[in-house]
Amino acid sequence: MVHRMDDPFSTVDLDDGSMVDMTMPGVKEDTDSAVVHSMQGALSYYLHEYQDAVDAFTKAINVYVLRPNESEKLIELYRQRAEAYRKLENYTAVVVDYSKGLELDPQRGQFYCSRGIAYKMLEQYDLALQDYTTAMQVAPQLAEPYYCRAILYSVVLHKPELAIADYTEALQREPALAQAYMNRGHDYLQVGNFEQALADYTQVIQLQPELAVAYYERGSVYKLLAQPESARKDYEQALQLDPALKKLANYL
Repeated sequence: MVHRMDDPFSTVDLDDGSMVDMTMPGVKEDTDSAVVHSMQGALSYYLHEYQDAVDAFTKAINVYVLRPNESEKLIELYRQRAEAYRKLENYTAVVVDYSKGLELDPQRGQFYCSRGIAYKMLEQYDLALQDYTTAMQVAPQLAEPYYCRAILYSVVLHKPELAIADYTEALQREPALAQAYMNRGHDYLQVGNFEQALADYTQVIQLQPELAVAYYERGSVYKLLAQPESARKDYEQALQLDPALKKLANYL
């Protein structure tokens, strides 16, 4: 069983609830309509009413496109609407909105990465790779584009060596990224490097000791290394953490 964690970097969420303190009943009558629409969009997104969020953000965008001196707000609105579209699984619209944002500011590394994820969902893999690579050039400090490109190399292009290299780059930038260790462990298995796979799954367990699947994967590596007692202990721990893994009882 392979447990790969795809795209853990859900692009920055619109809001954690703080914006909804400014809900409509408290808005003054003379408040800028674009601000009101922006607030409505954030509130709708927070309430998981994503089409309403799209509609509200669109109204705000239609105002800000006429205000060339407020391009920062317009760029942010494109991002917000793109993320509402993502929730609706309208990845073509996600691409369009991030592209519009990048036309206004081509130095936004996160936008390239977010658009790349949408391209991947549309199975336009060459464009996804191009965007991930551009994100690395524009914002070399980001771990996300390396992580996302690694997934593409591993899952789609079946190039585990390239995936391993990118996961390593992601981990240099974000050492606590447990998902990267998990996925890199799988790719080490693909190239027959069991010891490195074991080390990566152990690192996942150190970072997330309650993650049952990490014990399962490490137990599988111990089994490949002919260490049955270590494998049994990890299978027991996995089953204890997640009783749904009933088939592990066959290994105990």
